[in-house]
Amino acid sequence: MAQSLPSKDLTSSQLRILDAARNLFSEHGVGSTSLQMIADAVGVSKAAIYHQYKAKEDIVYAVGEQINMALAIMTSIALQEATLAKRREVLLNQIINLAVENRTIAGRLQQDPHFLKLFREEPPFVDVMAKLENTFIGNSPKPASRAVVAMLITGIAGAVMHPICDDLDNHALRLHLTKAANALIKLL
Repeated sequence: MAQSLPSKDLTSSQLRILDAARNLFSEHGVGSTSLQMIADAVGVSKAAIYHQYKAKEDIVYAVGEQINMALAIMTSIALQEATLAKRREVLLNQIINLAVENRTIAGRLQQDPHFLKLFREEPPFVDVMAKLENTFIGNSPKPASRAVVAMLITGIAGAVMHPICDDLDNHALRLHLTKAANALIKLL
C-alpha cells in the first residue's frame, strides 16, 4: 500500500483527485494523462475536477507539492541530528522508506519532464532540493559529491520500480537498497 503524502489544507475531494492523478501520472506520464482519465479514476465528472482545479497544470503542481512537502519534512527531521553522518543516515532511510512504500510511483514521477521542471524552476521546489543536497553533503559541496547524491536519489527511485526488483518484497528491497546506498555514501 502506498504511503500517503503530506498535504496542506486540501479537501477530501482534492486528495482523491491528487491520488488518482499521481497513479495515472506514474502509469502514463503527465503528458498522456487527460483530465477525463482523472475524472474517470475518481468516479466523478470532468466538471467536478474543474471545480477543484482550474487546469491540469494545477493538479501537476499540487502532486509535486505533496512530494516536495514530504522531502521537506524528511530533510527537516534529518537536520535535527548533530552530525553530518547521522543526518545522512536519517535522510537516506526516510527516502528509501518513501520510495519502497510508493514503488510504482517513485521512479516514474522523477523522470517526467513536467515534474523535473517543477523541481528545477519553481522556488519552493528548488529550495527543498538545495536543503536536501546540503543535508547529504554539508556546507561545502564538490561537483563529485553532488553527482553521488544525484546517483543515490535516482538510483533508489529507479530500483524500486525496476523489473529486476519486482520479486523482492518491501522488507528485502529496503535492506538491499540501504546496503547499496550506504556503500555509495562512502564516496561523499
